[in-house]
Amino acid sequence: MGNYPQTEKTLIAVDGGGTKTEFVLITQQGMLLKRLVLSGSNPNLAGMENTIRVLREGIDAMLRVGTDVVGIFVGCAGMGTGNNARTAEAALTAAYPKTRVKCTTDIENVLACADDPQNSIAVICGTGS
Repeated sequence: MGNYPQTEKTLIAVDGGGTKTEFVLITQQGMLLKRLVLSGSNPNLAGMENTIRVLREGIDAMLRVGTDVVGIFVGCAGMGTGNNARTAEAALTAAYPKTRVKCTTDIENVLACADDPQNSIAVICGTGS
């Protein structure tokens, strides 16, 4: 990690839960450039203000690598409750206006790894288990 063209287009992916939040910076071809783990970001446990703080701290660390980040995806436990996903997405879009942002539940992270998401089942056992 570290020797790559500065003009490489990259993506930030976030897997957030009640006890930890993992951030990865990857190229569009899937090469891992940087990984960081911070504290939990479930807004139902941490509160939305703390969730946004953790997300921004991690995203800012990824941006310091100096690549051209074209998208940020946040899959986080607790985002399916009420307006949590929309609130987080609006805050991150305002903070990073030139980058496409999507916030959703952490189930999206699991289903994205399935060969056939339409015919898959996922079980998530996290902090609340």
